[in-house]
Amino acid sequence: MYDHHYMAQIGCCVVTGGDGSFEGMAAGSFPAGISKAMHSGSEFFRGDTMNHLICITLVTSLLFFSPAASMAQTKCSPTASDAEGPFYKAGAPIRENTGRGLAINGTVRSASSCTPIPGARVEWWLANAQGNYDDEHRGALVTAEDGGFRFETDFPPAYFGRPPHVHVKVFAPGHRTLTTQIYPEKGATSVTLALVLLAD
Repeated sequence: MYDHHYMAQIGCCVVTGGDGSFEGMAAGSFPAGISKAMHSGSEFFRGDTMNHLICITLVTSLLFFSPAASMAQTKCSPTASDAEGPFYKAGAPIRENTGRGLAINGTVRSASSCTPIPGARVEWWLANAQGNYDDEHRGALVTAEDGGFRFETDFPPAYFGRPPHVHVKVFAPGHRTLTTQIYPEKGATSVTLALVLLAD
């Protein structure tokens, strides 16, 4: 026979009769209810097994598909920052290429919601083939409505024991400036990535 007392302990009163017919449900406080169920020990399992299994299934479903869980899934991990180095110069010219051979495609996103950020300014700079930084290898662009960007540059050289890398700095209203580096694999002709910013 269905026992309302034990079923209420996990925050729902439902459910079926012994013949499997539906009787109804009233939702309670799920986290608190589950805690009580854990501490109720073997007493929880008294009564009709089918009723308890149905209630457990309902609580589990509601817990994993709750709005809070859905909201948590929409967050993005912020891109890790990396050293700016001594060769950054503000005011890089707006352009889509600073060389040939390596295309960098990406999207700028907000960590809090994972939504694209249109109008963000993406700046990049890298060393030339001799390992020196020059103005020919500095550029900037503004992200599109979908937060996307694309630029092309030369494949960066390794120098002073450092692996090939492209410096990137991203500015967006309402977000912290991101300074990081992109490390393309040897022989790569393209890189696709997300640059995820923290809100102020």
